Formats: sequence, C-alpha cells, structure tokens
Amino acid sequence: MEIIYSDNAADQKVIRIRPYLPQGETDTEIIAVLRELAEDLLQNFTLRGFQEIPKISTTKDVMECVREYFDDKGEVVKDKENWVIETDGVALQKVMTVEGVDHTRTLSNSIVEIL
Repeated sequence: MEIIYSDNAADQKVIRIRPYLPQGETDTEIIAVLRELAEDLLQNFTLRGFQEIPKISTTKDVMECVREYFDDKGEVVKDKENWVIETDGVALQKVMTVEGVDHTRTLSNSIVEIL
C-alpha cells in the first residue's frame, strides 16, 4: 500500500491510500478488495483523539466568580472566562497524557475512571 498525506500545516487534511492490487484480477475482485479495505478503515481507524470518546462539544463557561489557577511559571492567574470541553465517553487516563491538558482543572463524573 502507498499512503500519501497532506502536511500538518495544510488547511485541508487529506490522506490518500493507494493499494497495490495483484495483476490479472477482475474488476469485480478489485472492487471487493477496495470495499473491504474501506469498511475496515471506517470501523477501526481513528484519525485523531480516542476511540472511547466519539463526540465532543465546546462551550464558553463564564462564571460570576473569578477562577484562580497556576500557569506554567507557577504564577497565580485570575480568569473569569474558561472554555469547557464536554465529551461523550470517558478516557481520563489517556486524556491526562495529552500535552496541554491541565490535570488540576480536569473533571470527570466516572467513578471507575477516578478510582
């Protein structure tokens, strides 16, 4: 198989998969192989994120009270405006390993994951 993909900085992300098909196959056999490949990719391939979290939504959380937290330099930051990412599904252990996730401000309602 030959896999060609666009640069990370590209506006539109494209992945092209070109399978090497055996010579002498009929069109029907080639189409069957391509359909099987497409089905396998759709069922088992995650482009970004985690399979346990199929959907996310973002909202701006404007609180009446001021939230205080520590930034990367250890200084106290006061913030009235926060972005909240809500998920369908839980993968707390995996999410905590992602660069940029603030573990001090991450919440979950899954008792099993917290345990």
